[in-house]
Amino acid sequence: MAGKPSYAELEKRVRELEDRCSLLAVNMDSFFVDAPAGIALHDKECRYVRINKTLAEFSGYSVADHLGKYPHEVLPAPLADKIEKGLRKVLATGEVACNREISAELPGPLGGMRHWLHSQFPVYDCQGDIVGAGVIVTEITEVKRLLAEVSQKELFLRLLFQNLPQKIFVKDADSRYLYCNEKFSQDLGITPDEIVGKKDEDFFPADIAEKFLADDQRVMAFGKTEDTEEVHTLEGLGWAVRTVKAPVVSEEGTPVGLIGIFHDITDRKQAEAALAQYQNGLERLIADRTVELQATNTLLLKEIARGQDLQEELSRSERKYREVVEGSEDLITQLDSQGRFLFVNHAVQNIFGLEPEECLGLSAFDFVHPQDRRKTQMAFEEWRRERRKVAVGTNRMLGSNDQVRFLNWTCNFHYDPDGALLYVNGIARDMTELQKVQEALRQACAGQEKRIAEQTRELEAKVAELVDSLAKQRETEADLRESEERFRQIAENINSVFWIRDLFAEQILYISPAYERIWGRTSESLKLNPDSWLDTVHPEDRDLVLARHFSRNGREQVLEYRIIRTDHAIRWIRATTIIVCGQSGSKYREVGIAEDITSYMNILDRLRESESRYRTFFETSTDGISIYELPEAGEGKKFIDGNASYQRLAGRGKDELLALADIRIFKNFINKQTGAESICPSLDSICEDGRCTGMYSWVRQDGRENYIECRGNRLTIDGMELMHCVHRDMTPVKLAEEKIRHLSRRIIESTEEEQKRIARDLHDEFGQRLLAMRHKVDILQKKFVAAGKSEMPEFAEIDGLIDTIGTVVRGTTNRLRPDLLDTLGFLATLKWGMQDFAERNPLIRTSIEIVGAEKKIMPEFEIALYRVFQEGLTNIAKHAGAKTVTARLIFSYPSLILTLADDGLGFAQDPVSGLPMKTYDGLGLRSMQERMLAIGGTLVIRSRRGEGMVLRAEVCQPTPQSAPLSMFMLSGLIRS
Repeated sequence: MAGKPSYAELEKRVRELEDRCSLLAVNMDSFFVDAPAGIALHDKECRYVRINKTLAEFSGYSVADHLGKYPHEVLPAPLADKIEKGLRKVLATGEVACNREISAELPGPLGGMRHWLHSQFPVYDCQGDIVGAGVIVTEITEVKRLLAEVSQKELFLRLLFQNLPQKIFVKDADSRYLYCNEKFSQDLGITPDEIVGKKDEDFFPADIAEKFLADDQRVMAFGKTEDTEEVHTLEGLGWAVRTVKAPVVSEEGTPVGLIGIFHDITDRKQAEAALAQYQNGLERLIADRTVELQATNTLLLKEIARGQDLQEELSRSERKYREVVEGSEDLITQLDSQGRFLFVNHAVQNIFGLEPEECLGLSAFDFVHPQDRRKTQMAFEEWRRERRKVAVGTNRMLGSNDQVRFLNWTCNFHYDPDGALLYVNGIARDMTELQKVQEALRQACAGQEKRIAEQTRELEAKVAELVDSLAKQRETEADLRESEERFRQIAENINSVFWIRDLFAEQILYISPAYERIWGRTSESLKLNPDSWLDTVHPEDRDLVLARHFSRNGREQVLEYRIIRTDHAIRWIRATTIIVCGQSGSKYREVGIAEDITSYMNILDRLRESESRYRTFFETSTDGISIYELPEAGEGKKFIDGNASYQRLAGRGKDELLALADIRIFKNFINKQTGAESICPSLDSICEDGRCTGMYSWVRQDGRENYIECRGNRLTIDGMELMHCVHRDMTPVKLAEEKIRHLSRRIIESTEEEQKRIARDLHDEFGQRLLAMRHKVDILQKKFVAAGKSEMPEFAEIDGLIDTIGTVVRGTTNRLRPDLLDTLGFLATLKWGMQDFAERNPLIRTSIEIVGAEKKIMPEFEIALYRVFQEGLTNIAKHAGAKTVTARLIFSYPSLILTLADDGLGFAQDPVSGLPMKTYDGLGLRSMQERMLAIGGTLVIRSRRGEGMVLRAEVCQPTPQSAPLSMFMLSGLIRS
């Protein structure tokens, strides 16, 4: 038979099919063995037909243990029930179940809670019949564990961000907020959810928002962390922040956002400013104190010279009594507030016969003679109560072996700031020998008594003078020590470096501890090499420092330079050096103070950069920017400065503007509500926060008049009240708005005329036709009666239809163009419209109220307000489900306000348009808005779901003062 294959060909095809089947079987075996997921095949009874090792290990059984068994025979009961239920559904419906998540507790050492993604699918034979089901299982236990760890870490990170005192935020690549903590949102007065998804321009002024955006882009572009300190002004208040911004990059290294942390450092900046002021005061104090010390040194030198003269004179006078007074020493002590010894010198050995260490802690009153002890204690208490600083007295003291000694005391009392006694410094001179000499002289020959008495009086006078001189000298020494102590405390606690250098010996006499903090070097290194600080001077400043330092021209010099610390940090230093000269005029000492001014120089650099950025913005801004001096009462508003854009808006050069005594003579302020013009606002129109906004017109020299929107901010600089203003030319916008309003008005007027024509045609045509129809029906009915036929009910139905059509036509013509509006007027028409609404909706309670003195209303205002009233009632009847409707017309010259309120269902409003959020055409509400816009009015809708709706339409009737604006707009339209 032709075309029939031979046996050899059939045999060849069979072998090819067998080879293919073998290859498919090998591939299937390889797929089952090498697949990373668990795979199994089930027959129509849900028994295992084939399963790979991966899936078999999940249950803990071998592959052979699974074959021919049901899932519940090898798997835990809950897991097996889910699997068998899914298999039977797949076998019954043929539907594929993909990636269902199942979990189970498995036994064994590797058991525990395990999670899988389980997919089931039907298996078909060649005829398309379901012969079994396949299963693919992927274990996701590790993925679930990692997800749980990630969730826990995210929760920990979120709690960390919320509890940290810093303000933290995260942005995407477009600088849009992805996250912020509550500390950040509290400064803006909103919640973190209200910040997420928005940008800086939604919360901050334009200049600050642009600055933040530029910083974000720079950080993400360079991929480096930035740590900056900045000062901003927001709502008239200055605040300083330290901001740390770090880029967030993907695994490929591409920036995908950034994280920012900032601190409010306003308090720290204020403290630094206060510290700088304190340092300046301290410098003045040190300078004054230096002068005082020099004067004191001069007086001290004079006193020393005088004391030396007195000492020589005393030596000459005391030659006869050298054996008595030679070798005597004064007793020097320090007592606490209770009179106990804190310190005694070695003279105590001669007076009391005790070592100084044995006296410490003992009461000085115990050594006083019993007859003088009470008197001495009372005198001590009286001096302390009166807070005396210096006291002088004499008493008897008991020395070793109860030996009586006469001591002359000079005491200095020291108190704390609260007036409590701290300690007493005392100097006692042993007058015992003098007493003995005096007694011996009295017992001498009577003939020599007068001469001895005279010599004794002379000696006592000289001794008193010497005591006074020594007391004054000791007081001066005490004051000097106290002054040096105060100086040391100040020098060691200020942040500036204070040093004293001996120019003759070329050595450092004193260096304050601040040197180690600022220079990063030890004070000992400077003392070993007084010029070692020059090694730290920046190479660019070294020549200047060397030239100024070694010249030492003048008594005082101030030098600013940079140093490089051992940690390679660069610091700015301001050093003030004062040369101290002796009485001969020779320079013998150098005193100086150096302070770290790095922060000040950084702030100065940022200030210069900020001024440069502002000047660039000032000169290149397309908006006009000007600065005025705010006038006092009765004075003009003086122009200070303005950019090129402002000069173009004014049509005048900068010199001409500066020459004007009052810049306001060319401006007229425009009231946005009434359109009336007046002179520019005075200081009274500026808000409490120093801001003001407004619109004004400006007549240029070329005769053109433009309209400008102005936003001002009040500033106070060096006691001068200034106003910083930004001017934007709104003339094209005003022309475009007036064009739109004019065209809308023309369209509405055309529509009203067309509706008026249609209403007239309906009234004329339908009225005549219906009248003719009724007449013909009456004739026809009479003919039927005349013909002896019974009266047909169809004639009554036709009469009823004619009446209904007439009622509908009248209602339609009234809604298109109410005749009452042209005959009785606007108020009567409103009342008729409310009455008609009540008749058509008898279940709704209605009321209408007229408030204020009635005024004549412009025709275009009447028809627009009536259409809003009409459309509002229609929407209430259709959608509101209200029980009460209230209308109110308010005459509030020059405004006319119409409100319509109901207690119906209400609706959720779109935040932008104010229209309902639900999906429907909304032509009625939009037509109301267009009508009010066409006549220059406003339409405001307030509603909430379940709380009804309030519709408020307001128009402002033009006043005579607003004529120039209207004429200008009309002329603009004509030119267009």
